[in-house]
Amino acid sequence: TEGIVLIWQNEIVKPPYFRLSAGKTRSGREIFGVENGDFSMDGNDMANSWCQSVECPYDLEAADFLQEKRVDKEEFTKKLAAENFFLPDGGAKLKLTRDSAGYVLFLECLDSRMEGEKFRKLFALPSASFSLREEAGEIVLQTKGVGHGLGFDQYGADLLAADGKDYMELLHFFFTDLSLEKRSIIAE
Repeated sequence: TEGIVLIWQNEIVKPPYFRLSAGKTRSGREIFGVENGDFSMDGNDMANSWCQSVECPYDLEAADFLQEKRVDKEEFTKKLAAENFFLPDGGAKLKLTRDSAGYVLFLECLDSRMEGEKFRKLFALPSASFSLREEAGEIVLQTKGVGHGLGFDQYGADLLAADGKDYMELLHFFFTDLSLEKRSIIAE
């Protein structure tokens, strides 16, 4: 594969990758088309045009697809408050705004708002595809998938490769609008 690069509008792109989807990869347009300052693509803003959502039903069978984390309710509230996200004393429902792949774009409660990726990092969750429930004085955070969900799904690609797909087929599966070219790469 030496010298093989992915091209978008005659520019070499560095595609994002992650470990395991929540059943579907995320759309760059959905992520970057909204104000989501905590999601970084290492300066690769073209992802908003060519990273399309792809169904990955085989990921649902992965051993670590579904995970749970329990957080003491008081600790949960304090961590959020430290980030200027306030929950009323009497309790209130959190509103989760999701993208089409099921990842949380935003959490909202009254006047507080937080990006899903920021929440994910705050609670060290495997992905931003999560749900919350209260149970016996704890907040149960249930996640689907591992990673940000944008681009190349390593788990799914591994299964497709085991089924006989070559690297070109895998890249075209996850990046349908990109083309593959052989170019000489000059090391700096």
